[in-house]
Amino acid sequence: MTASTAFYAGLGLEVWRAAVSAEETAEEVDFLIEALESEPGDRLLDAPCGFGRHALELARRGYVLTGVDLVEDYLAEAALAARREGLDADFLAEDLRELAFDAVFDGAYCLGNSFGLFDRAGTERFLEGVAAALVPGGRLLLESGMLAESLLPNYEERLWRPVGDLLLLMENRYDPGESRLDTTYTVIQDGVLESRDASHWIFTLAELRGLLEAAGLETVGFCANTDGTPFELGSDRILLVAEKQS
Repeated sequence: MTASTAFYAGLGLEVWRAAVSAEETAEEVDFLIEALESEPGDRLLDAPCGFGRHALELARRGYVLTGVDLVEDYLAEAALAARREGLDADFLAEDLRELAFDAVFDGAYCLGNSFGLFDRAGTERFLEGVAAALVPGGRLLLESGMLAESLLPNYEERLWRPVGDLLLLMENRYDPGESRLDTTYTVIQDGVLESRDASHWIFTLAELRGLLEAAGLETVGFCANTDGTPFELGSDRILLVAEKQS
């Protein structure tokens, strides 16, 4: 089981849009620019781009964006916003495991809760595709709240979270034999209830660094937040920067 495009529909579409404020997005973009050592005019790859919250903000700041995703509603929303504002941003329907770019991007990023949606083989293909898409010296910023060091110390089988005017219930089942977290997400709004299933494959930080190295990406730093807080056991998330080797 993994998240399909049907996962991001109905209330499931709305909850991810409401989960992060515009202020938080701006802070993440500030961090992203610094981490990637990017300058306006650089070509950046957003994989996956969702509804373009990072890509659109970067394009407003003078960067050239390509976003890839498979959720048609998100892509249409992002493309419409780019056209309305006259931004230099393209949004393409692409499977992250089938990226076919060849050394055209100065930087790339994978933000949100998307890393780990593929099994090990799919994750390897994704990272290999990102590495191929980067110019030598280009950097990748990768975010995850699903590394073993983050997930397991804080593991709970059942969580309720308010998201704007929605209520999100997460029911978790961890499979230690597969190192996989299966989650049923239930969203409730005004008495309407929708449920979706998704899975995340769980890697340790050492395993992730090994996968990146195998793809030709050397880890150059990592932290737990945009303020540079060190990543440690129990940190909610990691922000990791890797650089493509020549």
